[in-house]
Amino acid sequence: MAANDYYIESLRSLHTATIKQYKPRPHLTKGTIIRIDYVRIYQKEGEEILITCNPYGFSTIEYIKNHPKAYLG
Repeated sequence: MAANDYYIESLRSLHTATIKQYKPRPHLTKGTIIRIDYVRIYQKEGEEILITCNPYGFSTIEYIKNHPKAYLG
């Protein structure tokens, strides 16, 4: 099986498994909220660091201290 065929077959299997597991639920309304826990960003070694966890002007530490409910439940 060629690599491309394997990829397509994997997607088909995933789709079939998803359909069997997640059936339509008419009682649920359309629209939803998705909350993202974290985003992982990779930067190449040796290059200038462009993104940090605590950028100037947008202190992550201060934000977390000011919004404990979002992080501590």
